Amino acid sequence: MTPLSIALVCFILFPVASLAYVYRFRGEQRFTGPSEYLRKGWPIFAPLNVLLYGFSAKKAKNPILDMADYPELQALEDNWEVLREEALSLYSNGYFDSTTDKNNQSYYDVGFRTFYKYGWSKFYCKWYGTVHESARTHCPKTVELLENIDSVNGAMFTLLPPGSKLTRHLDPIACSLRYHLGLSTPNDDKCFISIDGNVHSWRDGRSLLFDETYLHFARNDTDVPRLILWKGQ
Repeated sequence: MTPLSIALVCFILFPVASLAYVYRFRGEQRFTGPSEYLRKGWPIFAPLNVLLYGFSAKKAKNPILDMADYPELQALEDNWEVLREEALSLYSNGYFDSTTDKNNQSYYDVGFRTFYKYGWSKFYCKWYGTVHESARTHCPKTVELLENIDSVNGAMFTLLPPGSKLTRHLDPIACSLRYHLGLSTPNDDKCFISIDGNVHSWRDGRSLLFDETYLHFARNDTDVPRLILWKGQ
């Protein structure tokens, strides 16, 4: 191939084909149109994501993955009541009302406040190489469990209060899978997450692992808060 042909493939044909694949052919659910895709679809990352889909060691062939293929996560489910105890203590003491950094200093998380607008809140435990000092102080057993699992990139407790929701979106880069473990949930089908049209309602002590680059949204239409462990795999 000539340098011009290589440039044409790399900078025009491959990006266009990647956009077409992600926007029109991947999964069952579609954005309502180009406007929603531009706002929530992260089109700039489509070429990178197509490469990640193709070359990942463990390929997510379906939106929801089989937990049996990730046996290292069983330790979290086996100790879900330990995790719940610490998460509920954080909740009862108001730690979900503000976000703290690794030094336990409050700050305003612009990224999450922007994309998750309707009541969703969190408490960081670990975030890509950093274990927050606030987590070591307030949920040491959780931190110990997480540190014993090599595949944990980031982890937090997340709260979805009654009547709150996460609007339909997808995550920008296909660099991790998303893991949810129910800790204190409504145990009700009215509190659910829809992933590419697959509806899953959280249950205490039950796990869910999914590919967050498929369209998904969540709602809590009950009068009970939903508290889970959220993890990047």
